[in-house]
Amino acid sequence: MTSNKVPGVTAPNSHQPEPTSGDPEEIRADIERTRAELGENIDALAARLDVKARARVAAGNAKVRAQDLAASGKRALQRRTSNLPGQAREVGAKTQRHPATLAVPVAALAAAVGTAVLIGRRRAARRHQRRWLGLR
Repeated sequence: MTSNKVPGVTAPNSHQPEPTSGDPEEIRADIERTRAELGENIDALAARLDVKARARVAAGNAKVRAQDLAASGKRALQRRTSNLPGQAREVGAKTQRHPATLAVPVAALAAAVGTAVLIGRRRAARRHQRRWLGLR
């Protein structure tokens, strides 16, 4: 038989020697100690084998961890966004003082959109022409 040790489970009388005398009181006391140890072992094994209870405990622990993580994320987000209105006013003030800072990105965006539209129209015209000629 292999030694399968389960944490929290001890062998009966593993820490006490067998009674050497034939005293009935000593034997009764030894039997009571053995019964108590066996009861503890059975309770420990039953707790390990109760999958539903262990799953409930694990789910409860996961729920608490998720709530803690959500609360810390919320606090971090509040810290980072607490000054957004002030930052927006600052950007607006800079744009009013230096209108070119906004004009350059807007012009670049307009040029990119215009180029994309022209390229798309050219490709569509070529596809239409190839279909009409029966090349594709």
